[in-house]
Amino acid sequence: PPPTQLIRVLCRHFGEIFHHIYCDTVRIIILFLYDLDSICFIISIEHKLNS
Repeated sequence: PPPTQLIRVLCRHFGEIFHHIYCDTVRIIILFLYDLDSICFIISIEHKLNS
């Protein structure tokens, strides 16, 4: 059987990484809300990806 303690440590570690990525993403989105040029740029990229 896999060591439970190791799995718990890994899950906690990845959870923290995911949390940091999520917080950074939200922070970037908030920054972009104050920059209309960035929003237009992102929208144009999304349109290119979707087409």
